[in-house]
Amino acid sequence: MSECSHCQCGSHCQCGSHRTGKKTLGHDERKINQKEVKENEKSSFHAYRSINRRFNYRHFGRNCRASVSKSSRKNRALQAIALLRTLYQAAEAFELSTGQWPTDINQLDINIPGLGADPEWSIRLNRNDYEGSAGVSIYRKKGKYKGTKFAISKRPNYNFIPKDKILCCEQAKGTEPLFSGEIGSYCVKFFAGKPIYVSDKNYTNIWVLP
Repeated sequence: MSECSHCQCGSHCQCGSHRTGKKTLGHDERKINQKEVKENEKSSFHAYRSINRRFNYRHFGRNCRASVSKSSRKNRALQAIALLRTLYQAAEAFELSTGQWPTDINQLDINIPGLGADPEWSIRLNRNDYEGSAGVSIYRKKGKYKGTKFAISKRPNYNFIPKDKILCCEQAKGTEPLFSGEIGSYCVKFFAGKPIYVSDKNYTNIWVLP
């Protein structure tokens, strides 16, 4: 066989260019092209992975922030419930020694740093001598769930309200900050409260915590 004048692959042409008339790449040119293809593939892969990673981080970040925010709100509420129990026990001790339910935090024999100074919560010692009711409560006065409260009744003013139980209320009536969310979106969603009195948004809905 005769050697092709334009073929770089050896003394005998195996590419068939002299038969087809098409230019055939030599070994060096084929290596260069293969390298370019691999680099393009690698570049495309990294671009895809980078885009996918950024999407996943953004998606995870949103979910993570929402989860942390929700967890933080619940932790704050659990702290308020723990404080409520402490206040209730101190109020019972005060009544036992004086014969009257306290109406001021300063009357209680407790020492909790920052008690009553939290801008998000408002502490109440409730006593209605006319109705004969007494109890303690902590209102949420700021934030997304303002108008909700936790309470314990020593002497409930309604017979359907259980005594000495932690209640979760969504305040929709009264002079306190009112709750504007959907019924149960706080007391049921976060604390799985069991309904005591649930009607509509024109009243205060009450659940007892398990």
